[in-house]
Amino acid sequence: MSAALLMMAALAGCSHAISVNVPVPSLGDATSDTAVKDRCSAVTATLPQTLGKASKVNASPASALTAAWADGDKAVTLTCGLPVAHTPTESLITVDGVAWRVQKHTDGTQFTAVDRVVAVTLTVPSAAMPAAAYLSGLALPIAVAAPAK
Repeated sequence: MSAALLMMAALAGCSHAISVNVPVPSLGDATSDTAVKDRCSAVTATLPQTLGKASKVNASPASALTAAWADGDKAVTLTCGLPVAHTPTESLITVDGVAWRVQKHTDGTQFTAVDRVVAVTLTVPSAAMPAAAYLSGLALPIAVAAPAK
């Protein structure tokens, strides 16, 4: 067997699922907790396997409120269900019918869908920008599972 075939066989036997650490949101009010979890479960169940050039990976710890995609060492993460206050003076971008609040940070950008029955936040590291492909890939699943307010 050639060295290349041996290397491929060894790598195939050592493949592990990639996990990305995504903090699970802490939901407050127990009354709305179940409704938010149910809606977020619907959102995360419909998310695409690929987002831009990134492939879906395991979010750790596993939760119906989170998801993650990775392209090499660049991880894009999603959290659902955190309460978000939107002010009318805030700048929004709309991608395929979903309104996103944009918050730039030194290490990346957070995009939060603020016009849905539950807020969905996508965190994109600077190295994985531009985010247009990510937002476009999420618009339909979010619109279906989390209708506009």
